[in-house]
Amino acid sequence: ELYKWAAAVIASRSFPSHALDSSAPFKTGLSHETAPVLLPGLDLLNHSPNAKVTWKWTEDACSIISHVALPGNAEILNNYAPKSNEELIMGYGFSLFKNPSDHCNLALGSMAVARVATLCKQRLHGRASAGQAAEDGLLTRPITGVGWVRLIDNGSHHGETSAKQQTHCFSPAFLAHASMAFFNTSEVSSGYSEADPELFASDMTRSKLHTACAIAMILQKQYTDILAGNANLPCWPKNLRQFHAARYRRGQILILNALIKTIITKLRAFVGLEQPWLRDKRVVRLDHILKAGPKDFLQEFRSVLHVGLGTRNVQRIKQQDLLDTAFTLWLCGLWLWT
Repeated sequence: ELYKWAAAVIASRSFPSHALDSSAPFKTGLSHETAPVLLPGLDLLNHSPNAKVTWKWTEDACSIISHVALPGNAEILNNYAPKSNEELIMGYGFSLFKNPSDHCNLALGSMAVARVATLCKQRLHGRASAGQAAEDGLLTRPITGVGWVRLIDNGSHHGETSAKQQTHCFSPAFLAHASMAFFNTSEVSSGYSEADPELFASDMTRSKLHTACAIAMILQKQYTDILAGNANLPCWPKNLRQFHAARYRRGQILILNALIKTIITKLRAFVGLEQPWLRDKRVVRLDHILKAGPKDFLQEFRSVLHVGLGTRNVQRIKQQDLLDTAFTLWLCGLWLWT
């Protein structure tokens, strides 16, 4: 019990040494860049993401200074740094309403992580062979396949359920690593940028489009998994733990819902589902093929679809889940025709 108490104190009351003033007159004695530091008294201050404070050390005192004037009897608040509600609940036992730092965690599969690690290792080896230094960038970052995504200005939009597109940001390197996981042979050999790509950048590539689709599916699965537990939840929280769990769950649903709508809307626009004349010409759908393909080839391709799939109607092919088969037939036929 004593050990549990001590572990809980360290987890919920300690400060990271790297976040404190560099002039602090103590040594941690550890080789790590950061270590937990206990400051009795100051650890009683509650957290506010809007608190603007500075730590100041002297030879015999540690002070926390507010950047704004505080009226009499006002609570003095600390800023624990940007933390999601999941982090706040697990580390401190509370959550925030309209938390501007709330986010959803994302994870790539083990095969994708292994592929990205292999590509980074190959590129670093190539640089070493060419006598180039390994830059402290995408190639040298830890590859865990785990990241997060959050809404920009989440504190002001939290709670909206409209289809309004909302800007979002991903954790460093996650999009770049995810994009690398979908590289084909040609993209691997041509190299890649070490800058984190935007999900819908002006220089949209095949791998980035694949990444956007994959992330949309990851988000949709998380959204579906959360909603699947509705039947087992109480109608109203019965205690403080359930209250914070419900707030966390609601925040996840709102973030996922907003992001899914934004990404799907952009994908639909990109492939021309809403306004066909604005679609990216590099995107090919089955209805494009049947309307704009070479006439001689299309006549034979329609016949193959009719014989092989029993229909040439795009909607029926979609309903029967035969799109992949239709595209395979198209690629094979196009290769033979050319």
